Amino acid sequence: MKYLKIRWLILLIYLILFLSLGMSLCFILFSMFIEFFFSVFYGLNFNISNIDVLKYIKIGFMGGGLGGVGGWYIYYRNYKKYK
Repeated sequence: MKYLKIRWLILLIYLILFLSLGMSLCFILFSMFIEFFFSVFYGLNFNISNIDVLKYIKIGFMGGGLGGVGGWYIYYRNYKKYK
């Protein structure tokens, strides 16, 4: 029984960690793509500030945490339902 609880806890930590990292990376790459697009087609300077990158990381970790907990809850609920 204790092994099963540890397994669910490890799954929760895994989902939160990797969804947070993935969403942060997606936000940063998407913002770089937008900056590159504007610099190529409109002649603006390619400028990404450190403050913006920190905001994207913070938003990614918050969104990834919510997504990880939500995904874990749905998975756990369905597991308990059909057990």
